[in-house]
Amino acid sequence: MNGLFSEIIHNALKEDLGKIGDITTNNTLTNEQVDFTISAREDLVVCGMPILEEIFGMNKGSICYEIHRSDGEFIGENSILVSGKGLAKCLLPIERVMLNLIQHASGIASITKQFVDEITGTKAKIRSTRKTTPGLRILDKYSVHIGGGENYRNSLYDGILIKDNHIASCGSITLAIQRIKENLKDEYIAVECDNISQVEESLLNNVNMILLDNMSITEIEQAVSIVNGKSILEASGCIDIRNVRSIAMTGVDYISIGCITHSFKNKDIGLDIVHNV
Repeated sequence: MNGLFSEIIHNALKEDLGKIGDITTNNTLTNEQVDFTISAREDLVVCGMPILEEIFGMNKGSICYEIHRSDGEFIGENSILVSGKGLAKCLLPIERVMLNLIQHASGIASITKQFVDEITGTKAKIRSTRKTTPGLRILDKYSVHIGGGENYRNSLYDGILIKDNHIASCGSITLAIQRIKENLKDEYIAVECDNISQVEESLLNNVNMILLDNMSITEIEQAVSIVNGKSILEASGCIDIRNVRSIAMTGVDYISIGCITHSFKNKDIGLDIVHNV
């Protein structure tokens, strides 16, 4: 396996099958051929079709399939994502892993799309955070992208973000920035600010991006006025579907939302055996 999600798939199958495999299937089925469908049991944004292709590809020759939907497509309840036929003894051991991963991915893509749609007509864009499921970040970030959101700083090693505990440990925003510039030249620097005075200090240090953390609408509007386009502005913290549009209307460039990857609901997707071939 060498696809985008190969490691995730490998770990999930290893977790479920162990060294012995599916002892129920192994001891009940022989060479039974079945037709099957994978379908949505509620409205959703499709996400994870490459995962299905990769897992089915591991069973090439034993399972034939056709994918009917594409990632990013909105579908209604009872819509068929995949149909196929093959050996039941090869299909059933991979059923739960496939469903778990595409239910997870479609859940993230669907909630992301809700937020993206909610701020239509503003200049703001929805961004993910690092509040992802351990071991599944690449899938979580991919799912945000499929839902129409954007990703910034996938990991700690791919971008500077000075947060509250960096500031508290270092002593000040200015000192933290000075130390970074001593070690890393021409680095893109973002600073998380809890109040307007920190915004002003960050602006004096010519940072590239300022994160407005847990600020009220009034404070965000004040920050937008002070910054006046001199730095990219991102709002974060305590943001949900009820207030996201109000925040977008303040003029910020980005809104980062943790709940799209840590508090979403898996979508209901099922695999059904239609009949024996």
